[in-house]
Amino acid sequence: MIIYPLAPSIIREGESITVFIRVRPVSSYDTEPVPATSSSCISVTTPTTITINTKPDPKLFTFDHVAEHNTTQEGVFSLIGRPIIDGCMQGYNGTIFAYGQTGSGKTFTMIGPSDEGSDGYIHEYRGVIPRSFEYLFS
Repeated sequence: MIIYPLAPSIIREGESITVFIRVRPVSSYDTEPVPATSSSCISVTTPTTITINTKPDPKLFTFDHVAEHNTTQEGVFSLIGRPIIDGCMQGYNGTIFAYGQTGSGKTFTMIGPSDEGSDGYIHEYRGVIPRSFEYLFS
């Protein structure tokens, strides 16, 4: 989950903190593979709500924005980084605060992949921080 204030041009009246949720996809280092026939315990119901599939009744939570598991790094940057940089360039303070449990994807979202591998740095997987610097200095 990322909590961030938005640039004034996109803030609703009287608000300065916005909550952005990114649903992390199942990755190769997860301990148990998810069968293709099973359903996830979290469903993105709308761009602002998630449903936690609990019994007997599911729980619905509303946020300012919810990014599905297939949201690209560029998509996350467009929703988070670009408005913050634009606001800073207009003289407003901006902060991006990544919060979540260990293994929830904070480092990947903010920086990118933890290892470069033999192919070098993969451009499409760069996180919010390197994209922010590139956008700021472009």
